[in-house]
Amino acid sequence: MLPAFDQFFRELTGFPPFPWQQRLATLLADPAASWPTWLALPTGAGKTSLLPIWAYALAVQTAVHHRTVPLRAVYVVDRRLLVDQAEQTARDLAQRLGNAPPDTALRAVADQLRIWSSDPPLLVAALRGGRPRLQHWVDHPLQPAILLSTIDQAGSRLLFRGYGVPRRTWSIEAGLLGIDALWIVDEAHLAHALQQTLATVRQTQPSTPATAVPPLRTVFLSATPPADADPASTFTLTSEDHTHPILGPRLTRPKHLRLQAAGSLTLKTQDAASDHRQAAQALDQL
Repeated sequence: MLPAFDQFFRELTGFPPFPWQQRLATLLADPAASWPTWLALPTGAGKTSLLPIWAYALAVQTAVHHRTVPLRAVYVVDRRLLVDQAEQTARDLAQRLGNAPPDTALRAVADQLRIWSSDPPLLVAALRGGRPRLQHWVDHPLQPAILLSTIDQAGSRLLFRGYGVPRRTWSIEAGLLGIDALWIVDEAHLAHALQQTLATVRQTQPSTPATAVPPLRTVFLSATPPADADPASTFTLTSEDHTHPILGPRLTRPKHLRLQAAGSLTLKTQDAASDHRQAAQALDQL
């Protein structure tokens, strides 16, 4: 029996989970639960915590030998900067699990993940332009892994292609991304083509019992889910989140905007002081 998610999250971050994080971890860890399609989470709610939530749920289901949580989490967002930010979260998680001391919740989760591939408990790889092509995640198909990517990089691999990917590995990467993979699509309201592609891939896969390898799963993150999204499959914040002493103020904090003429676009060294003053004025408005 693994420690409670609350204990795991506190050891990982130093803070208790937000109410929505606790609810979602409980939901995903339950093999009989129906997963939401949309997570309606606004900016500042801690969306990247879905990565440790996934890792915890995978460890829980590994312990009970009844798995519906995919072995790989594919975090996709169509901005390189956000890919890099999520990668840091993933690498911090992997490092904490790999170095977890005995008799801790982190160690208990790490030991369950090690059942799949011994060590390390969690592998992290970023698949995006401007980086060397990483091969190690392909060489270990039973390794719990977090893959972070832009839409083009991950989507082309799923469709038996890939920028800079050798032809001989097209089918391998497509298989690893198309089966036993949870696609977490951030800012999904800007990724309609990817939504359609993932839906088509899922339709080609037969439904399988919980004892078999899980098929491709999708979770779409957006502060503004589409109007036609099924409420029954949309995970939203509750009054408990809105009244939380830390999360609540984040959600209700007013955001001020003031328009100011930029002036000449000519770059001059002597404009540095003016730029500094404008930056200081902007900070004063926060």
